[in-house]
Amino acid sequence: MNYSHRAVSTIRRGFIVPILLLIIAVLLIGGGIYIYMQNQQTSTATGTQATSTIQTTVALDDTPADWKTYKNEKYGFVFSYPSEVKENLLSAFVRVTPNTMACPDFYGYDQGKYAPELFQVQINGINFQKATLGWTTAYAGFIDHNYCAVRDGVMYQMQMTTIAGVSPDAGSAINEFTNNNLVSDLRTFDQIVSTFKFTN
Repeated sequence: MNYSHRAVSTIRRGFIVPILLLIIAVLLIGGGIYIYMQNQQTSTATGTQATSTIQTTVALDDTPADWKTYKNEKYGFVFSYPSEVKENLLSAFVRVTPNTMACPDFYGYDQGKYAPELFQVQINGINFQKATLGWTTAYAGFIDHNYCAVRDGVMYQMQMTTIAGVSPDAGSAINEFTNNNLVSDLRTFDQIVSTFKFTN
């Protein structure tokens, strides 16, 4: 009888240890993102949008000579991009939403996502809202970098998702959240956004 009891206890411990490790990993990742967002937060009141105006430092004329230009005839905008970019991702880089009068403020946007850092950014004469939003899954932490502008009732959004922390057993599962990124580094993403302009 004692042997049976010991065997059951051993099995239970075998299940408990991985679960505890997973919980610890999630807490560490979530805590890391929370600290990052708190350090980056410029608003002192919950639900209050930061309104700093930032001029981009990379102008349209400063883009590398080998970059190509994407043009959307229907909605009248262009942006430049590195020649090595996968062209099948270009049409989805700018998400266009008609009949929209304002960008989302992201507060209460989704459970599990932290209150964002929001700025007002001017790019080529266009007023953008720049949002940085942290969130977690069971095996990794992520940060969404989102630019949004509204013109004549149409919303234009460009977004990149970066990885903030990864659990040791995450494997390739994290790729599903980053596969649609146009580029792999945030600096190049910001540079692409800085070339966005309307053609009409």
